[in-house]
Amino acid sequence: CPSDLVAAQPLAQLDLLVRRDADVNFLGNDVYHPGGLGQTRSSEVGADGTAVFHAQLGNDGNVASRFRLKGPAGANGWNVRYTGGRPALMFDGLDDHIAIADAPALNPRAFTVEGWFNFATLGGIRVLVAKPVGSGSGDSMAVWMDGAQLRAIAQDFTRPAPLLAYNWPHPAGTWHHVAYTFDDDANRHALLVDGVEVTGADTDVTPAYDAHPFLIGADIEGGRLGYFLHGAARDIRFWNQTRSAAQIGADLNRRLTGSEAGLIGLWRL
Repeated sequence: CPSDLVAAQPLAQLDLLVRRDADVNFLGNDVYHPGGLGQTRSSEVGADGTAVFHAQLGNDGNVASRFRLKGPAGANGWNVRYTGGRPALMFDGLDDHIAIADAPALNPRAFTVEGWFNFATLGGIRVLVAKPVGSGSGDSMAVWMDGAQLRAIAQDFTRPAPLLAYNWPHPAGTWHHVAYTFDDDANRHALLVDGVEVTGADTDVTPAYDAHPFLIGADIEGGRLGYFLHGAARDIRFWNQTRSAAQIGADLNRRLTGSEAGLIGLWRL
């Protein structure tokens, strides 16, 4: 590529961006944009951690991942491949976390919460997601690692559902998909890893909620934040429905549009 062209730059939306370093007097004829004037083209990073752009010397048509450089009409181009993996948000295990303000939509009776996680360390309690309730240590729902054990729970104002616990001594530094489902009608909740249910239990509890935020990478106990995630997370999804293992497995590597039925929260990170 020419020296003034950056071939691949990660974005927070699981996309890559192609752009010119020098935008002075940029007229859109070096990097093609459907509007004529433009500076960027994007390409989604696939489940294998790669994305491909096609650089044209002629005009071979207009798609989101194609850009045109100056050159003779009809000449062939070449592919630019990014292999840096999917972008993700890092958590330092000290105080990094995300808090999403409470809203009625974030208080479902039946739900699925899921996402991709990569743990830098596995010792101690490290919370993936949580929705605290009350003034003590309760959670409307929470998913966390306790040492080498993956755990999840939901509760009403007086008692919790049976604790779900899965012995999971996987190596640190590897990506895995984790999902927690709660079916209030069927009176059951379950934990899934990489699209496969690993544990579940019956319960007659219905989750109770208050004005606490939905948290990624931390929990609140006694009014104080703690149990911070040390690692990385991406593509956190919150549904107001109990998704099946088949549905979770079919979509865990697919980028959602945000308009899917039942999707109440989508944080690509």
